[in-house]
Amino acid sequence: MTVSTDSPLFLFAGDSSDVPYVQATLERLPVDAFGHVFLEVATSVQIQSLRRPEGMSVHWLCRTDVGVDATMSPRGARLEAATRAWLSEWMCGSDSGPRIIWIGATTIPAMSRLHDEIHHHHAG
Repeated sequence: MTVSTDSPLFLFAGDSSDVPYVQATLERLPVDAFGHVFLEVATSVQIQSLRRPEGMSVHWLCRTDVGVDATMSPRGARLEAATRAWLSEWMCGSDSGPRIIWIGATTIPAMSRLHDEIHHHHAG
């Protein structure tokens, strides 16, 4: 898929409580939309298929590791790390199209802080 440098680039970052909103929004995006969705869930049981444009990648971030010594990551840790990685890659250049970023997971303090950082550094 070829993406125009004038086309918006989308990012959605949320947790399991945001899945219905994200699904509804993905269904309304243009067919040529391009971007990423990061959704943090407690376990792989919560992963579901989301209808979306072909250019939208969905990444499920499970807090529970699989294996004998399974541990659970703190709420928001994987979501924050993935979102910050995306921002460092896709927000560094100013020669391309607009970025449309939606941050959910409003009950996770780290994500609320990240939302505020993005708003402060990239608003306007």
